[in-house]
Amino acid sequence: FSVLVLAHAFALGRSCEPIRIGRLAGHDRDADSGMCPCGSALRSQMSDAPPSPSRRSLLLIEDEAVIRFVLRCELEQRGFEVTEFADGQGALKGFRSDPTRWLGAFVDFLLPDTHGDELIEQFLELRPDLPVVLMTGDCDPDAERMAKERQFPILRKPFPLERVRPLLADMVRRAND
Repeated sequence: FSVLVLAHAFALGRSCEPIRIGRLAGHDRDADSGMCPCGSALRSQMSDAPPSPSRRSLLLIEDEAVIRFVLRCELEQRGFEVTEFADGQGALKGFRSDPTRWLGAFVDFLLPDTHGDELIEQFLELRPDLPVVLMTGDCDPDAERMAKERQFPILRKPFPLERVRPLLADMVRRAND
C-alpha cells in the first residue's frame, strides 16, 4: 500500500488507542489530542528494540500533512518520539535546540521555504554523524546527487511503510555503535 492509500483508510475512522502525537510544526507545545491508528498493537511487533531513552527522538520534516501523519504514526508505533515540522526554518530551530537529542531525521527534499539538501547540510554542520533519510516525490538530479554523495537512503513518495522499517533498524544500529 502507498502512504496515501493508508492515510485514506485511517481517515475513514479506523483508530485504536490514542498515542502521543509529538510536536506540531511551528508550535512549541505538544498537541492536546489526536489518534494514531493501532498505537500499541504494532509496538510489540518491532524486531529491533528502540535505542536508549536518551536517543529515541526522530525529526520528521515534511510539508504534506497526510504523509507526515502516516509516517509519524508508523514511527511512534515503533516506539519513537517524533517531532514534526512542515518547513525547514522550524526544523532547524528545533534541531539547534539540542543536536545530540536526535537519533535521526526524515527530510523531504522540496519544502516550502528551503530545499532539503540545504537543511540537511545545516544539520550536518552541527552534527556530522546524524543519520538522514531523504524523501522525495520527484526525480530531482540534485536529490540523487546528494543521496549518492552522502550515502543517504531515498524514500520515493508514495512509499510503502515496509520501506521505513529497515531504515529505522539502521538508525538504531548506528546509535548503538
